[in-house]
Amino acid sequence: MFRARLLFFLLPIATLLQAQPIIDNFEQNNLDNWTLISGNAEITGDIAYADMYSVRLFEQDDGDVATSMIRHKTFDQSWGRYKVKCYADGPVSDVIFRFQYINENNYYEIICNPTMTDNPVLALNKVVDGVFENLDSLDPIVGLDRWFQITLSRTCAGEIIVLIDDVEQIRVIDNDIRETGSIGLGAWAESSYFDDLTYEDMGGNIIVNLEETICSGTFYTLGDERYGETGFYSDTIISPTGCDSIVNLDLEVKVHYLSTIYDTICAGETVNFDGQILDRTGRYVRELESQFGCDSIVEFVLLVLGADTIRMDTTICEGDFMVFGDDTINTPGFYYDTLSSNGECVGVIELLLEVVDAIFSLGPDRSSCFDQGQALTLSLDGQEDILWSDGTMGSSFTVNEPGVYWAEASFGSCTIRDSIAFVNLCDEVPKVYIPNGFSPNGDSQNDIFCPQFASGGLPYHLRVFDRFGGLIFSADDLSPGQGWDGMVDGKEAPMAVYLYLIEIEGEKYTGDITIVR
Repeated sequence: MFRARLLFFLLPIATLLQAQPIIDNFEQNNLDNWTLISGNAEITGDIAYADMYSVRLFEQDDGDVATSMIRHKTFDQSWGRYKVKCYADGPVSDVIFRFQYINENNYYEIICNPTMTDNPVLALNKVVDGVFENLDSLDPIVGLDRWFQITLSRTCAGEIIVLIDDVEQIRVIDNDIRETGSIGLGAWAESSYFDDLTYEDMGGNIIVNLEETICSGTFYTLGDERYGETGFYSDTIISPTGCDSIVNLDLEVKVHYLSTIYDTICAGETVNFDGQILDRTGRYVRELESQFGCDSIVEFVLLVLGADTIRMDTTICEGDFMVFGDDTINTPGFYYDTLSSNGECVGVIELLLEVVDAIFSLGPDRSSCFDQGQALTLSLDGQEDILWSDGTMGSSFTVNEPGVYWAEASFGSCTIRDSIAFVNLCDEVPKVYIPNGFSPNGDSQNDIFCPQFASGGLPYHLRVFDRFGGLIFSADDLSPGQGWDGMVDGKEAPMAVYLYLIEIEGEKYTGDITIVR
């Protein structure tokens, strides 16, 4: 028999599994919760999976109706996992389980006919408006005269998964019947038995956990948001089928890297760099691609000694320094040094050092009544190529809601970043304001995470946790203005989202805080 299997590989679906409520274990010795659709059904103690009773379905004595079917009267669920124990008791026995059973013209069904029967098969079928369709079929894996378990999972995303004795056999996607419906048990001809029918609610949410890596300077889009910094983010997306997809993103940003190789040769000699034969002083660059697709650069600096004076121009930022020969220098000007190559030749190096005094500021933290639609504009006059915290470029940026924002500018080889926090103040100033981000970069602005008080201030206790729940900072009886400086065990904490617990006069405040450097 030709069999086409439809395979879909979806992202992991996580659910909060509750205890399995029993739909029926038939120990009440009645079928009050069931409606007989056709054939015969009875509670029996002859063959039972557990305890004393099971339900037996069998054909009419006169043989006029071969199919027996019962439907649950009140059970009406949609997204979940059903489990039922089954037993086929003859060479023409069929085992049938129907779900999302709207009526006799609209339902799904699993048919599991054991080996050694006249029609051995495991099949997933559907009937829509009376039209039958087989979704998948394969050879059965169970035999006669033994109990086996059918497990059926139906998700909000339309995924249907069939397991036999906890081993997955069929997985398809089908959304034709999305209405909530009841369930049914059925048999054909000779007796089939069912016992211990249970259901687990899987809810309508799909929880997807993503681990992604991007290169610095690029962004990962999740829903309506773009993220360009290492951290843990979460968003809720409504799927085309109406399910709430909760997406958790663990994002790692890999930085571009620069590797510099220095070499010296004597005049008249050559050196091979990436297939290039070089004989002149200079900087030579080769672009590479890392395993994450991030462009990286290998810089080869060649000095040819014994010829003309070697001229080098270098720029550093205010406050930085560089080593030149045996000296450490940080002021602009010309510097000279001599080099030798294996004692065979000597050259003079002239260095022109330029120091860039690159300072810009977004100013102190500010407040606005964002609830009334007020917006504020940040601008840095004279700077066009400013990178803002949302990934846009330009000399200005519009703030429409409270939060922490940053700007980054390049001055030659120097890159400077500053941040600013905006507080929402409308009808009245809150007693305590706790920012959701800070920038411990040593610029004396937003360097400390601490609560802000409308007036005065009170001693408070602070606990900070990483996203795994580990305690990384703890302090009691802090004064206003004191708090966490973004250090953990003497090292800078990475840019990420952290959780906090603040207690002020017995009142507790919790939330998350983002480090922006």
